[in-house]
Amino acid sequence: IRWIGFATGHKTETSDRIYLSDLVLSRTWNDVLDLSPSQIPSMNHKKQATWNKQVDFRKEIYPLLKQRCFSCHAGANPDSGYRLDVYDELLGFSTGEELIVPGQSQQSKLIQLVSSKAAEERMPPADSTKPLSEKEVALLKAWIDQGAQWDHKLLPTPKTESDHWAFQTITRPKVPVRKNSNRIRTPVDAFIEQAYQEQGIQPAPEAQKQTLIRRLYLDLVGLPPTAEEIETFVHDTDPRAYEKLVDRLLASEHYGERWARYWLDLTRWAESHGYQHDLPRPYAWRYRDYVIESFNKDKPYDRFLKEQLAGDELVPYSDENLIATGFLASARISGNEMDKAAQRNDVLVDIVNVTSSAILGLTLECAQCHNHKFDPLTQRDYYRLQGFFVNGQLGNLSLKSKTLPNPTDLKTWISKGTFRFYQREVKKLINKKQFQHTTVPHTWGYYSPLTGHAEIKRLPVVNRHPIPYSAERLKQMKSQILIRGDVHKLGPEVGKGWPAVLGAISESSADLSRVGLADWLTDRKNPLVSRVWVNRLWQYHFGRGLVSTPSDFGVQGEKPTHPELLDWLAVELMEHGWSTKHIHRQIVLSSTYRQARALNEQNIKKDPENRFVWSWPRRRLEAEAIRDSILCATGELKRNVSGISVPQEREDENLRRTIYLFQRRSEMPSVMTMFDAPDSIASCSRRQVSTVALQPLFMLNSQFMDRRAQVLAKKIIDEVCDDHRQQVERAFQSVLGRVPNEQELQRSLAFFQGDVSFIEQNRRLPILCHALLNLNEFIYIP
Repeated sequence: IRWIGFATGHKTETSDRIYLSDLVLSRTWNDVLDLSPSQIPSMNHKKQATWNKQVDFRKEIYPLLKQRCFSCHAGANPDSGYRLDVYDELLGFSTGEELIVPGQSQQSKLIQLVSSKAAEERMPPADSTKPLSEKEVALLKAWIDQGAQWDHKLLPTPKTESDHWAFQTITRPKVPVRKNSNRIRTPVDAFIEQAYQEQGIQPAPEAQKQTLIRRLYLDLVGLPPTAEEIETFVHDTDPRAYEKLVDRLLASEHYGERWARYWLDLTRWAESHGYQHDLPRPYAWRYRDYVIESFNKDKPYDRFLKEQLAGDELVPYSDENLIATGFLASARISGNEMDKAAQRNDVLVDIVNVTSSAILGLTLECAQCHNHKFDPLTQRDYYRLQGFFVNGQLGNLSLKSKTLPNPTDLKTWISKGTFRFYQREVKKLINKKQFQHTTVPHTWGYYSPLTGHAEIKRLPVVNRHPIPYSAERLKQMKSQILIRGDVHKLGPEVGKGWPAVLGAISESSADLSRVGLADWLTDRKNPLVSRVWVNRLWQYHFGRGLVSTPSDFGVQGEKPTHPELLDWLAVELMEHGWSTKHIHRQIVLSSTYRQARALNEQNIKKDPENRFVWSWPRRRLEAEAIRDSILCATGELKRNVSGISVPQEREDENLRRTIYLFQRRSEMPSVMTMFDAPDSIASCSRRQVSTVALQPLFMLNSQFMDRRAQVLAKKIIDEVCDDHRQQVERAFQSVLGRVPNEQELQRSLAFFQGDVSFIEQNRRLPILCHALLNLNEFIYIP
């Protein structure tokens, strides 16, 4: 290093000690200084080969590139990540990283690499072939200095297109005609039956009515039926009894609580910022309630997406739309990041990644740093999609309604233990006159001062180091490619748009709003959104999607087991007003859904993973449904819908459904932690199901479970007094919705009558109740 300079921004003295960080070492000045070539001093006085005649691209440059470069730097997925066979890519069209600067060979990275003396840097690599000769380097320099003319007929710019099945327009397949089959109840069965015949598979018989009602209750509302409800359904002779039960459950207000949880997994929703300090977001619960209400209303899925992506832009303004932006605002915010550009970019990256995976079913995140290695997705695609969100920011946003619950005194609903640090930070802001408690209702959401309603007010955000908010600065933000994903290496501006492989965007649409993005997502020509959503619905019913990689419909994802059924459901969704409940009915009314769980040795040999759904799959309840079912069995569950979250410290005082427990990323409710609930850091498309020692320890030994068993036992004694037989029968009915069989009854009575000296008589019924709550029959969907 011959020279190094520094600037502190202040007057410096010779005695000052300068500490350097982020030191840039480079072989060219233009990497470090923003100077024109004429201002950059020449440091290489060695006489080099020159080229004094006009270069012919077809006869001289193309053969050189083909012979020495194209083996690693050509084709749709070059090993190196760089393409030299496409002119736009040489100019950094998709990556922002210019390989050549026409007219300036000294500033061109291509020349720096081919002429480098460092073996580890030089191209072609030292271990693969010899370096370019001085004459070849001079030829490339001359070509660039002369304007880098290109023969677009010889090497045309390829169109961004793909023959991958997921990127093809959806058309409605014909429903297969299956003669003499009494299993066809909905078109779903026709497609499934066709696969059975092709695979030589024999489906399981229909499950018993007692099994079906329990399955429907747990699947659609996440709560078990009572013994009386089971008894009524089993003895109902109405041929439409099953269909009426489905309609009643879909109309239940508890349906939204069950299915909202799946969507909240996708959106990585929680009620805190995340990262080190993980400060609470006291009003984030409004978005959870919005999702619950949307599912209960069967809000059309296209409208559901539009409100969440562009609620602050929609006309006319409504509080509901603004609350819906909690989808975008669920991103985490670091409170310990001093680099504000990086802090803000982390949020934008989070938003783009979740939007692409949850809605489009694409793994777009790797395109943040480089073009996708497998799918036809580029960095340019990534940052054009990010362009829809660069003018907005997360925060506390004012609402207009005066009737919304608005707990201004946090101490009335949360404990000091959970919010101590939050309260301390609030006091600091109050002392600085940057914050004041307000009676104006507000929500945690996303707002763009450029395109959002002007009357929306943004209130201060409590965090150790909040992202600075400037409405004027946000209005001026432009989307730029970040070279290699580095927020401090800005590439060219790219505007707004969606991935080119999914359809071109006209130049006149360069100022697209997020409303425009939502309209494109739900356009009939979009090949992904409806496919992805119906596949998720199938997965939530059966435990496995028709596409088993629900958030990866790309080239590396799994192919659908029933592609025609997938497309039929996708078209059915769009043609029936994007109704989610309509798709539910098509699935749960089918014979496929009503199957019993039955093993078949021949089927196992042909389809060991049950990919073709020849038997009801074994499915354990999710963490929330396990806890809710326990409280339902004991009669303690409070079923009021929506409202402020319950702090974990006050769980026993207000035994509501698990979805209403306060969900802090660093301190999730214990039952969710035990039973594989997501950590709300990234979008979760499919929960893992583990079987570990802590789960039975929690179910057998935790204070929560011990209290539940005692409550259930006391309830039974109050109802049937000291008759052990009736106690046993009532315990089975409360927990499993059925009476015990003869063997179960005799073993239970023997437990009461046996001489078990170490167990007091008044503890035996709670122990029996506790044992029943641990049965697989209780925590698995039958």
